[in-house]
Amino acid sequence: MQAIKSVLKISGVLVAVIAINMVGTANAAASSPDFALTANITLAGEYTQNDVVFVQENLAFLQKYLPTWYQYVTDAGALTLTIDEAEGAVGRAATAKCCDAQGRGVITFGFHFGQSPDDAGQTSEAQRVAFIGTFVHEVTHILDQRAGRHAKTNFKSCVAAEKSGLEKQLQVKRDLAGANVSGEFLQALNRQTRTEASALVSRDLWQQYCGAFEK
Repeated sequence: MQAIKSVLKISGVLVAVIAINMVGTANAAASSPDFALTANITLAGEYTQNDVVFVQENLAFLQKYLPTWYQYVTDAGALTLTIDEAEGAVGRAATAKCCDAQGRGVITFGFHFGQSPDDAGQTSEAQRVAFIGTFVHEVTHILDQRAGRHAKTNFKSCVAAEKSGLEKQLQVKRDLAGANVSGEFLQALNRQTRTEASALVSRDLWQQYCGAFEK
């Protein structure tokens, strides 16, 4: 699970400007037939054409620059991506659940891509970095759940589960820093990785994610 309003603003679901430029203004969201993004990844529910293009662009970006991480997300078993703005309204940028009745992992984003109020002012480079990190984070939860790891039953197990996702989120961003990307992209990576490395040892972060288990 990715919280939206952390003190250190560690997470977010963001859209690249290139996606908006390609399709113009966002189409009205409506339930549409499931859209296969890859052999294993499907977009379902109420989504716009901008949502489709955004995820396609970022999967292609990941495949080009970090093919090992592209395989990590595409080999994680069948995944369905959905959007539920009610999740965003209560402070969740993304959540993951394994599995539905068909055995698919489900990742639910709290906003249409690019419409998270926390992230609206970021550059397209920062937006792309944050989405890739969030997506890897949630895929990690699906993989852990498939393997029976990190069931959240108390504060300690909740921290272990979230730490697993956050460590992968940080790792993919550090790996991206070694790719042949633009200076603006590197600036965004450096800002986010510094913040997230600090957050991993922050009691405030774990209280935000797992404090409910102490009540």
